[in-house]
Amino acid sequence: MNERSRAIALTIAASAAALTLAACGGAKDSGTKTDPGQSTGPGGSVSDGSPSTDGPVPKVVGGPLPKIAARQVKGLVGTWVNNAKGSVGDYFEFKADGTGSWKGKGTSLWTGQVIPSGKDQYRLSWQGKDPTTSTFWSVKLTENGQKLVFQGTQQTYTKGKPA
Repeated sequence: MNERSRAIALTIAASAAALTLAACGGAKDSGTKTDPGQSTGPGGSVSDGSPSTDGPVPKVVGGPLPKIAARQVKGLVGTWVNNAKGSVGDYFEFKADGTGSWKGKGTSLWTGQVIPSGKDQYRLSWQGKDPTTSTFWSVKLTENGQKLVFQGTQQTYTKGKPA
């Protein structure tokens, strides 16, 4: 796959992720904490700020988020930048408390918590829940912690500062 095709694939994946997040709307408040960046709207519903749809609200699946110790995410902490030629300049930021975000072109594509799921592997929370299984919404450290691979796009990131 050439670099232009790779950049197009990443852009499509990022757009799909953003559309998926926007289309999910919200869910009635069941006493669970919302993901950072979400607000509680009328009637206690969770809103990401996107226009509401008239369709049914998708059911949020997954278990409760576990408590994360700094030692569990130590190797992940920092900013991981996609420097591939032709990339859209997207990057991940992870903090010692296990929270993180994925951003690209000034847009937040994901915000939530990472959940350790094996040596150097982490699931990404979804709507304040632990998806409980490894999915394409996960990241893994490779090359002795020098690289990060996002399973959703198979793109590789290195520690650094975004451009």
